[in-house]
Amino acid sequence: MKKILFTLLFISTLFIGYTDVTIGNGTETGERLPIEPYYGYSYSQVIYLQSEIAAAGDITELSWHFAGSSLSNSNDWTIYIGHTTKSEFSSTSDWIDVSTLTQVWSGTFTDPGTSGWITFDITDFTYNNTDNLVIAVDENASGYDGSSDDFYCTAVSENRGIEYHNDYTNPDPASPPTASYGNPKAYIANVILGGITQA
Repeated sequence: MKKILFTLLFISTLFIGYTDVTIGNGTETGERLPIEPYYGYSYSQVIYLQSEIAAAGDITELSWHFAGSSLSNSNDWTIYIGHTTKSEFSSTSDWIDVSTLTQVWSGTFTDPGTSGWITFDITDFTYNNTDNLVIAVDENASGYDGSSDDFYCTAVSENRGIEYHNDYTNPDPASPPTASYGNPKAYIANVILGGITQA
C-alpha cells in the first residue's frame, strides 16, 4: 500500500511540475502588445502582477496568443524579462530601464501563418514570486504585416502596458523614445509562462 501511495504521489508531482501559468483571457486587439505588426518597428513593456503569477521557479518558455494570419515581416524579436516593484506605468516616458532586465531570447522565427499561441523557448529566468514581472519585446524587422495581424490582450484596472511603434525609427531599448499616442494603457498581452506552476 505504501509503495502504491508513493508511486501516485511521485507521478502527481511529475505532472504538477509541468503546469504553466496563463495570464489574461481577453480577446481585445489593437493594443499593440507585445508588438505592433502593422508598423515597421515596435517596442513594448508589460507588467504582470505577483498575485497573477503566484508561483516561484524557472520560467522556461513564453507564449503569446496571435490573432492574425501572418508575421512574415514582424518576426525579428528580442525578449527581456525582469523583476520590478512597479505595478503600473505613470507616463509616456516611464519605461523600466532595460539594464535591469535579462535578455532571454533573440532572433527570427518562422511565420506561423495562422492564429494561435506562439511559443518561445527562452533562456531560463528564475522568478522570485515576490516582485512583479515585466516582459519587454523589441521587434526589429523593417517590414510590416496586415492591419488585422494582432495579438489578444486583456483589459486591466492599471496602466500596465506601454509601447512605441514607428515605420521608420527602430527604438533602442536602452534609450526608448516617448511612448506612442494612447500610452500608457490599461491592457496586458495574454501570456503563458511555461515551466512554473501555481500552488
